[in-house]
Amino acid sequence: MSPVLLLVLTCLSVLSVISLSADALLYANGDVRLNRNGSVSIDNTLGVLEVYINDEWGTVCSDGFSTGSAAAVCRQLGYLDSQSYGLPSKY
Repeated sequence: MSPVLLLVLTCLSVLSVISLSADALLYANGDVRLNRNGSVSIDNTLGVLEVYINDEWGTVCSDGFSTGSAAAVCRQLGYLDSQSYGLPSKY
């Protein structure tokens, strides 16, 4: 069995400022966030990509993830585009 490789995503340029705290949000299946060394602040522009499914957060593996996927996730988070994505070096 090969190891699961997590994905680290970096997003560019904030489109809008969100003033809600992460604790105040209600999550729905398919929501995404960036976890930076345990911090899941909505201000994170870099971190391990996580997705909310069935009432829990799970990490996204790098298999099959593309530049287009990275750009779509960053736009979903309120950023203009992705800067980079790849394997974690310090997570």
